[in-house]
Amino acid sequence: MHKLVALFLLFAISACSSAPNVPDGVIVPTKTLLPMIKSRPYECYEYDATDDTCKALAERTINGNTLTMDTEAREFVPGFGPFTLNLIATFKMGETSFCGDLSKSDIEISGGLPSNFRKDVVRSLRRDLAKDGVTCIAYLRDAQGQFYSVTLDGAGEVKGAADPVVFFAQPKEVSL
Repeated sequence: MHKLVALFLLFAISACSSAPNVPDGVIVPTKTLLPMIKSRPYECYEYDATDDTCKALAERTINGNTLTMDTEAREFVPGFGPFTLNLIATFKMGETSFCGDLSKSDIEISGGLPSNFRKDVVRSLRRDLAKDGVTCIAYLRDAQGQFYSVTLDGAGEVKGAADPVVFFAQPKEVSL
C-alpha cells in the first residue's frame, strides 16, 4: 500500500521523485497471496522489531472480490504536534493487483492540526488522488521472503518505491 503510506506523509515529507527503489523479486498473484495472509489481516508498513511498531498499519477486510483497507498513520508537524491520519479505501481484486479510485476514500485527520488545516489537507489529498485516477497496488516478494507493497502504472510496471510490509494476526502500535 505504498500509495496510501505516501499520501499520509505527503505534506510532512518532501515530495521529490527519484529512481524507484524496488528490490529484485516477483509480483505475487492475488490467488496465491490471499491464502498466505488470510489469518494475518493486519499489514504493517516499515515494521520496527525493536519497538514492535509500524510506520503505518492497515486492517484488511475481504468481501467477495472487494478488498477494503483501513489504514492509520501518525506524523509530527513542528509547531502543531502529532496527528493521526486514517484512510479507508476500497479496491477490486485482479489477478496480480488490487485497483481502486483512492479519491473516493474516507479520509480523516485527528490530533495536533487545527480543524481548518485538517480540512485543507484532506481537500488537497483528494485533489491529488483524483489526478491519479485508479491506483493499483501489488505485492512483490524477494528471494528472502520479504513482502513489499508496490504501486503499478497503467502498463502494470512498478512505479515509485517499494515499501516493506509484514503481515500480523494482531494489530501493532503505529509510531510517529
